[in-house]
This record gives sequence, C-alpha cells and structure tokens, in this order.
Amino acid sequence: FTLYFRVKYFVSRLSSLVHSQTLHLYYLHLKDSLRHGRICCPDERALQLASLALQDQFGDLRSDMGRQKYFLPEDILSGMVTKSYSNEELHNKLTSLHSSHAGLSHRQSQMKFVELATELQEYGLLFYRA
Repeated sequence: FTLYFRVKYFVSRLSSLVHSQTLHLYYLHLKDSLRHGRICCPDERALQLASLALQDQFGDLRSDMGRQKYFLPEDILSGMVTKSYSNEELHNKLTSLHSSHAGLSHRQSQMKFVELATELQEYGLLFYRA
C-alpha cells in the first residue's frame, strides 16, 4: 500500500507568472509532469511541447545539429509517445518542429510551452493511487 501526498498549485492565468524565475520553475514542473506521464496529452501536442523544450535548451537549430542526434527522445517525451514511433521518426519530427521555432528566446519558448500545456484536458488535475 502506497500513499502519496503532494501539494501543487496550478496557474489559472498566465499573467500571474510575472517573474522569469517563477515562469522557469513552472515550466520545469510541467515539462517533468509531461515526461513522466502525470499529464497526458495527444502525441502531436507532446511533439510540439518537446520541440519547444529543445528550443529552450539548445536555442535555434544550427545546420550541424540537424545531422547529428543532439537529444534523446526519452529525455523529453513520455514513454507512451516514444513507444508509438521509432527513434529515427522522433528525431526527424522533432528536428523539423524545432527548426520552426527559430528566433524564440528562452523566455518566449518557455511561455509558449506553458501556454500549450495549460490548454491540455488533464492540466490542473491530480490523480492519486488509492
């Protein structure tokens, strides 16, 4: 028998994330929740979110990065998504999506990530084992 207690505060208005540190910590929380499957989302949305995480982590996609594997899909996507595609498919899709975010700053990519994550159906819901 396992009982988990957690206290989490979900933002209802993104305008309340005034400070860059607050936005960053909230972004990290959502990214971790999505990666570990605590918030479920459709595969296409998960890929969009992962590409924004790549933009935040690496900045604009450089030509030398596209030819090499500069990320591991399992580091940014949940197991449910990685099981649906091959590593090569994920690398190609995420590289393409990452290139579409050229010019976004760290703050802009984090804000866009949070915006998309807050639109998910399971955002703000917590499930506990009984």
